[in-house]
This record gives sequence, C-alpha cells and structure tokens, in this order.
Amino acid sequence: MGAAGPRFSFISPCKSPVLLSHPFRPPPSTRVPVGTKRNLGAQQCPPTGRIMRMGDLPLHRAAAQGQEARVLELLAAEPGSAAEQTADGTTALHLAAAGGHELIVRHLIKAGPAALFATDRLGRLPLHCAIVARHAPIVRVLLSEAAHTATALNAYPNACCRGSTPLHWAADAGDTDIVALLLAAAPQTATWCNSHAHSALHFCIFGAHRWEVGGGEAAAVARLLLGAGATATAIDSDGDTPLHCAALKGCVELVELLAAQAPATAAECNHAGQLPITCALAEAAALVDWSRAAEPGPCAEERPQFEAFMRCSRLLLPYGPTQQLVEALAAAGPVALPLFGDLVACRRLSPEQWQLVPAGCPGLGAALPAVMQRSCTEAGCLARRLPEADRAALHAALLALARTQRQLGVALPADVARQTLCFLCQE
Repeated sequence: MGAAGPRFSFISPCKSPVLLSHPFRPPPSTRVPVGTKRNLGAQQCPPTGRIMRMGDLPLHRAAAQGQEARVLELLAAEPGSAAEQTADGTTALHLAAAGGHELIVRHLIKAGPAALFATDRLGRLPLHCAIVARHAPIVRVLLSEAAHTATALNAYPNACCRGSTPLHWAADAGDTDIVALLLAAAPQTATWCNSHAHSALHFCIFGAHRWEVGGGEAAAVARLLLGAGATATAIDSDGDTPLHCAALKGCVELVELLAAQAPATAAECNHAGQLPITCALAEAAALVDWSRAAEPGPCAEERPQFEAFMRCSRLLLPYGPTQQLVEALAAAGPVALPLFGDLVACRRLSPEQWQLVPAGCPGLGAALPAVMQRSCTEAGCLARRLPEADRAALHAALLALARTQRQLGVALPADVARQTLCFLCQE
C-alpha cells in the first residue's frame, strides 16, 4: 500500500532549499509565542518516539522486533514486501532503522532499495527514524546507500519544523557522531534554515532540555555545527538568535560559547524587544515563589534550573553597552538585584547610571574592592547603596585604618590607604 505524494525534497548543493508542496499538508499552526521556547522542545522539534504502527504486516513486526531469520524468510517468500507501507506510510525499513537492527536494515535495502526514500505520514524517511533513535551505525549504512537523503527537507505537520533537514533532527537529538556523519555527507546544510527560520544550531538548543540542566552535551554539538559554518548570528522568525534561545533554555555552556563566538548578539533585541539577558532573567523570575515574603525563591526541585538562568545572566554581563545592561537589570525587578554587584565590579558606571542601581542589593559589598581600585567617586556611589550592615562594617574598617595610622604615627599615601581598605573589605 503506497503512501500518497512525497513529503520531502532533495536539494543539490548549488541550489537554495525549497520544500515541495504536499496535497495533504495541514494548515500552518499558530506562531509560537515569544518567550516560551524553554518548554517547547516537544513542539519545536521532531517527535522522538519509535514508529510503532505496524498494522498486520508480518515483515514490519519481524523488522521491529529484530528477528533477522524471520525477516529473511518473509523476504524470500515475497521480495516485494520490503517496499510495503502501512496506512501511516511506515515501511519495515523505518522500523528496523528505529530499532537499531543493522543486519535487517541491510537485508531490507538489498531487497527493496526504494524503501530508502519512503516517507511516513509525518514525512519521516528511515534516515530520520535512525537519527531520532540515535543509532549512528544505522545512519552510516543509510547514508552509504543514499547520501543525498542528507539534504531531504521534511514536511512535518508542525509549522515550526517544516523544511527541516536531517541535520536539524540530529542536532535536536544531540548525537555528535550522527551530526558528524551528516555534516560529512552534506556540509552545506549547516547553514540551512527551515520554514520558521530555525537553523540546526537553533534545534541543537531546543533539544538541550532533554539532556541536562545547563546544556553541556548540546555545546559539543554546537561546536561541530559552528566548525562547519553554522552562524551564531542567525535570526529566526521571532527575531531570536541562538544566544536568545540558549538564554531562554538556561543552557549555561551554550550561552558562554555563543556569547564568545558572536559577542554582538548579546546586545540584539528580538521582535519582543528582549535582550538575551532579559530572556534569562524573565525565565528565572517565573520560577520564583514571590508569595514567600520573608524569603522568596524557587522551590527545591526548580532551584537547579533557576541557578542555571542566573548563571546565564551573569555570563552575559561583560557583553553589550553598559547603559543597556543597567536598564535591563533595573527593568527586570527583584530577581536581578543580586546581579548589580557583578555588574559594577566589571563595568565602569557614570553618575547617571549609578542612579539606576537600587540601594541594598545583596552582594553589592563584594564589588567594593574592584570599584575602589578604579575610582574613589564610584566607590562613594557604591558605599551609599550598601545595606546597613555592610555600611557599618565599612565604617568600622575605616576607623580601624585611621586608628592604626595614629598609633604608628604614619600617614599612608592615598593609593596605599585605598589598597589597604580594599584588603580589609575582602576580609
């Protein structure tokens, strides 16, 4: 039973990717709301489950279960069954590829090579099934038989995924071996974007939530993509760069990598007017239980994710104009208060910018030595904003320094006195 119409197209290296139309393609879904990508891995990216609708076809069942002897028996009895598809377009090769059964995959290709190009109702080739299941040996076999499938553009019904290449899927799955195989087969796809203007680098970030808080594994995939020509400045249809997406997902290693790769993107706003640091702080604020007036904060199970968003925010403080950062922190509200100390420690602020620094920020006193080293005027601005306890400690340190000078009968030069006070503050 054949499936109606192709759900993918193949693109030669000299052409721009164009998705062929399909008579049964559903209307595009509504656009994904800006600022919600942290929890949209399953919606943004291809499905990750195995294809299990086998119907009553014995070959499909045997292929899915890895029964090599049974597969050979059925192929000998009816060689044409290798190309048979279920009602949803699934072939035995789809199932064998999803199951990681390499010998069965080879038998099926030999019996019915046309199955290499068969698509199911979601537009998936057998190659996609092997990628989603993270079976690199199967991907290697499939590409050796049909290398040009690496440029297939998928017609997955989700509007965010239409026009995605196998490399998009592999980047989402987070398998560096498969990503490397696809880049070797079709290096040009590293720069291709789907119908939502998402590159494989964007998909790498969308998939990071399934691996671990912080996105460490995704960083390895991102390095492969960047090394193959993927750009960290790509902008999707929401105006989000990969750095925006990494900040929205709390991927610490990716934020560090992408900010270093394309520093200018830290100062870019998306279509909602959000900087990457704004995205991270907004996600952190959403995890805080503000009803606990005495000690607001995230619940225990969400604290690792909260800390990841805060680390992402701190990593972005060295990038972009100072005025832009001060305004972003001031607008972010209470969740950003601990970051002002980090900001003033690494940035020189004008008197007008100091006016935007709230008084009593936690951790502000820790920045005093760094500020004092560069400017007495700024040190005064900081001291006036210290919490009461920190101001009292600073006053005590000043009195102790003055008392010591009187007792020793010496007057320390201004720079030495400043350095001594910095040491006392660090203590």
